[in-house]
Amino acid sequence: MEKNFKKYKGILDKAFRTSPSFIIEFTKLVKKYKHVVTDINCDVLVLQSTDDEIIPIETGEFIYNNVSSRKKCLTYLKDCSH
Repeated sequence: MEKNFKKYKGILDKAFRTSPSFIIEFTKLVKKYKHVVTDINCDVLVLQSTDDEIIPIETGEFIYNNVSSRKKCLTYLKDCSH
């Protein structure tokens, strides 16, 4: 139970540090343009922080897995935030 509490406390802490209007606008933007990621075919470097309090780590993975680029790299950055 304590493990779950810590997990959800961390999520809530992140949510309250981020502007609600940013979360709403970012969510709209992602929904509107998510499908065009497959149209990207130039070289791509995705940098994703493992400690990002705004953008989930799955976002970088989604971009990497869905771009059509032949040359692409996903790099995780540790000990840094957004």
